[in-house]
Amino acid sequence: MQKTDLNEELFDHIIHMARLIKREIVAIPHADAFTLLQLEILVYLYKGKKTKSVDIAKHFLITKPTTSVHLTKLEQSGIVARVQDQKDKRVDWISLTTKGERLLSEGMKQKRISVNKFLTLISEEEKKQLLTIVKNLIKTLENNL
Repeated sequence: MQKTDLNEELFDHIIHMARLIKREIVAIPHADAFTLLQLEILVYLYKGKKTKSVDIAKHFLITKPTTSVHLTKLEQSGIVARVQDQKDKRVDWISLTTKGERLLSEGMKQKRISVNKFLTLISEEEKKQLLTIVKNLIKTLENNL
């Protein structure tokens, strides 16, 4: 197999795996009400608590208006709260509401079950190797954007 063919096959398999993982995520309770990006934002907030909307935009490599659209939908759903900074009115602080924390806590438990089921198929050593490879690929992609 030529190098180009191998690269294309690998890329095709990565895309296919991403679709399968997305299908698992959508199986999490209430996840189908949100886009994949909105779910990623919720997990980001769940792990980091309160943050600025500009930091969300930077983290996900999206524009501020795109961030605002997604946060507005999440805010309208009662899952996130947006509070204007008292000292700098241009800054919005974003955090999960109690409803959002409860929903994410439930979703993260389900995610752990799915991930554990999926990753029991490979050894601990293979997991470490895969993690190293994935981190390197992500770093390369981020540096090329």
